[in-house]
Amino acid sequence: MKRNSKLNGPWFILLIVVLLVPLSVSAMEMDDCLGCHSDVDEVGDELFIDADKFLPTEHAEMGCMTCHESVTDEHPDDGEPVTSADCLDCHEELGSEYMATEHAENATCSDCHNPHQVHGIDEVSGPEMNQQCAQCHDSIDVMDSHAKWLPQASLHISKLPCITCHTSAENYVIVLNITQKQKKSKGLKGYRFSSYTDLKEYSGEKEIQSIIDINGDNFISLAELRTFNLNPAYKNLHLNGTMVPSEVSHDLSTLDNRY
Repeated sequence: MKRNSKLNGPWFILLIVVLLVPLSVSAMEMDDCLGCHSDVDEVGDELFIDADKFLPTEHAEMGCMTCHESVTDEHPDDGEPVTSADCLDCHEELGSEYMATEHAENATCSDCHNPHQVHGIDEVSGPEMNQQCAQCHDSIDVMDSHAKWLPQASLHISKLPCITCHTSAENYVIVLNITQKQKKSKGLKGYRFSSYTDLKEYSGEKEIQSIIDINGDNFISLAELRTFNLNPAYKNLHLNGTMVPSEVSHDLSTLDNRY
């Protein structure tokens, strides 16, 4: 009996489909990415990523490929363009809130937020927040406009983040930032905000917050503050407190128009 060597229609189509589907390409690990991108001489300023500032973030926990899924093991030799995720893919609610503001007409997410240095509102100092605003809002103009109605305007603006007032949040928390004395400096002006690397030298294997939150209950008591201030190991450290909204808001409303 002669064997029929022909493929039936449906099976033939299935075979073609299988052959046309590209094999999956393994992706790079984050260590591979940082092997180049953490070296400014290797990739230049535009593509440089400060690993010390990136690794503690939630974006780092997600991994590079979550946002740059087109990168293959052959990158950059394959010449393929690197895709980036849209912030709204994950932050849809905040994005909708922000898109309804005047700011959205002039600034994108990355104009204010470096995606490789994203931190929670309780992880950024007031001056660092205000540096973002100052990229567009001239500090002298801001001071002059606030001084027309705000008592001690210079004190408010120098000590509080802009978002303390420009927010729809109704509840606030006090955030403590640790500053570190610089060598051969005198007075409080000789202090600068401590970096993640600076504080890890003090906390060692423990989490950074253990420097103040000794018992790890996410509540800082007066006794813990006293212990911090009296600890000779922290003699070059200083605490700065500032009031910020308890939840992030991107509608940027002000105190006179939100009630």
